[in-house]
Amino acid sequence: MKAINKWMRLDARGNKKGVNAQFSLSGEQRAFSVNKALGEKDYPMIYVAPHPKTVAVLQEQTDTLVMYKRHLPTCL
Repeated sequence: MKAINKWMRLDARGNKKGVNAQFSLSGEQRAFSVNKALGEKDYPMIYVAPHPKTVAVLQEQTDTLVMYKRHLPTCL
């Protein structure tokens, strides 16, 4: 198999009825599209290490829903 020498993003949420996320070397096919109207963002870069803000939130918070609603960084 020939190496492609690049990082690939994938959607690991899996498939179910109405969700068809497929891995492809030629382009992404994610389970769900980004909903900009809800303030969702897509960061297309792949970082070697997670951003320190993200790591800090994950280490400090014990309630996932509270973390999701109130403590995730709004920008990196």
